[in-house]
Amino acid sequence: MSGQNRELVPAQPDPSVEVSVIVPARDAAATLGDALASLALQGIELDALEAIVVDDGSRDATAQAVAAASSLLPRLTMLRHDVPRGPAAARNTGLAAAHGRLVTFLDADDWLGPGHLARLVSGLDAIGASFVKCDHVLAEGQRRELRRAPETRRYQRLDPRESIAPAGVATMVDYPNLPTGMYSRGLLEAGLLWLTETIATAEDRAWTWRLHLEAPSYAVVDSAGMFYRRGNPRSLTGAFDQRRLGYLDAARYVAALLDRDPDGERFLPKLVDQTLALTGFHWLRRRQMGGDLRRRFVAEAAGVLGDLPAEVVAERFAALPRYRAQLLAPVRRAYRRRLRWRA
Repeated sequence: MSGQNRELVPAQPDPSVEVSVIVPARDAAATLGDALASLALQGIELDALEAIVVDDGSRDATAQAVAAASSLLPRLTMLRHDVPRGPAAARNTGLAAAHGRLVTFLDADDWLGPGHLARLVSGLDAIGASFVKCDHVLAEGQRRELRRAPETRRYQRLDPRESIAPAGVATMVDYPNLPTGMYSRGLLEAGLLWLTETIATAEDRAWTWRLHLEAPSYAVVDSAGMFYRRGNPRSLTGAFDQRRLGYLDAARYVAALLDRDPDGERFLPKLVDQTLALTGFHWLRRRQMGGDLRRRFVAEAAGVLGDLPAEVVAERFAALPRYRAQLLAPVRRAYRRRLRWRA
């Protein structure tokens, strides 16, 4: 897979394993126990549920939290990176060790409601899709907020490519949460579940685009049992260093995919919209960036846009609401300067 820096080969399947759950963890001792405990309540026989924790160079008691959960999960395994390599590499290490007929993910600071995975398995098997997605719940302190997957058709076998366009409205490529899905082993063996390890953040966005471009089918099912913990200070999305620019690496990756795709021209407006939306999201937090990072942010965002067809970028800038256009004015000016230099 483009962008990988190591050879990745899946393990041989084990017919006794129904589901493999990949849990990347770095310094996650405070929350990992709850995440693993929730796996014991999924309505799946515990001998058929494989939990693979990948300790990404932790310096806290993450390993002890895994050991404490071993009495709950008979097929719990921990793998370790001696030095941190990032969430994409941790997930890939877990995927390479997975034996299950189906695969899913759970982050170490999140958890699943009872019976959630059983509902995903049932939906996937009944529909016969390559993967299923579901809604999720944002959890911040005691507050809970349902976030629905942006697809109203439920329990129908759908073409993933037809859930990319149009621009201007939310579609499934704007819903990159890996743990909100259940994925067939066939996708793993076809190479579609590996993540691009050179993308530090927003690696799930590049991954989601590739899945929707290349997977044969999918469905959305109703199970709001994935709880996403918001406001984790250790999250990479809260980093205010060069990792903040990871979404631009993801955009470059997707642009390269679309350049080779026969429908790439049709999907480009969606990529531009997504890039502008994420640029605005990050630019709102510019006061938390240092001056050098702000200048680099504007230059690199303008550079990514400058590598896309100018007529598409102009059209999507024109479609922005006024407040968003004002927010992105520095990026637009830098983009226009880039076009003049190129001319």
